[in-house]
Amino acid sequence: MKHATLGASSSARWLNCTASVEAGKGYKNTSSGAAAEGTAAHELGELTLLDRTKPPTYYLGMKLLDAPDVVINTEMIHHINDYIDYIDSVATSTSTLMVEQEVSYSDYASGGFGTSDTIIVDSDVCHIVDLKYGRGFVDVVDNSQLKLYALGTYQEFKHLYDFDVFTLHIFQPRINNIASWSISLDDLLIFGQQVKEASDNIKSGNTEYAPSDKACQWCNHKANCSALLTHTQKIIGAEFDDLDLPEPETVDYQLILDNKSLIESWLKAVEEIAFEKLADNGIIKGYKLVNGRSTRKWIGDIEPLLIELFGDDAFEKKILSPTKAMKLVAPVDKQKLEELIIKPAGKPSMVKDTDKRQSISNVASDFDLVGE
Repeated sequence: MKHATLGASSSARWLNCTASVEAGKGYKNTSSGAAAEGTAAHELGELTLLDRTKPPTYYLGMKLLDAPDVVINTEMIHHINDYIDYIDSVATSTSTLMVEQEVSYSDYASGGFGTSDTIIVDSDVCHIVDLKYGRGFVDVVDNSQLKLYALGTYQEFKHLYDFDVFTLHIFQPRINNIASWSISLDDLLIFGQQVKEASDNIKSGNTEYAPSDKACQWCNHKANCSALLTHTQKIIGAEFDDLDLPEPETVDYQLILDNKSLIESWLKAVEEIAFEKLADNGIIKGYKLVNGRSTRKWIGDIEPLLIELFGDDAFEKKILSPTKAMKLVAPVDKQKLEELIIKPAGKPSMVKDTDKRQSISNVASDFDLVGE
């Protein structure tokens, strides 16, 4: 799969930290099981949208071309069914539907292009729908990746359609993050000029480092980035000079919490680089690699022997969860189960005040968090 240097999916990095493009060269790209799973989900969605005679269930147990190590399971089928339903709820009988559509926004970013999961054009409104299969929250508001897809759609198809409004959609089924946000063509073109300025600076070498959550999250260079190290030292040093803990009343909690994920991300990246160095017989004073704890496991086909030895006791039974039971029970019996189901309040968690969930009060007393 080809990738643009100024790609839409990496735009949160290069738009915010222009120096990251040059600094990130030479690092090998790594993939993960989660990424492969996401690739499979996207391909399943594409196949279904292009051929409605084969619903997601048709592919149960199969491995698809783009992710040959991932087996399509019932969970993925369920989520992609919901994705297809969402597309159908946005599109109308007169809509133009484009699936896995590559669009170029090279008028704004040198060599820039990206592939949008689904583009729906209906009259003067263009919908950009992005499927996210991961569990890390993705905010649709002012999302640079989707705005670049919108710019690309405008550049490619402005001679065919009179675009006025672009509605961006994030469909993230595994955490129930399904949201949309609209931007006018005028505001989109203002963003386009910001993209062009960043692109021109990158091309000319007039770049600067600007560490931030968005810029550093997926940056290959962050473990070796002196700008991020300095930024982190300033944040920590502002509160913990010479590691002498300040009085609680003087701690700038907001400063620390606002940068928590960035600092944790940097520490994780440093650990990964250090691990690779030690694994390659490198030396880091005071550290070494050892084998972690392990548990015993069966090899071969053990089931027949265990049945012979223990009969039914060879298997452990686990009661169904309320969610699974409600899916399996006949409609006439649902009320019986509902009478025995409660949904207690979740454990309190601290989030930004922009979070849509309602604030709770008296948390300490409600959850026995105050010492006696």
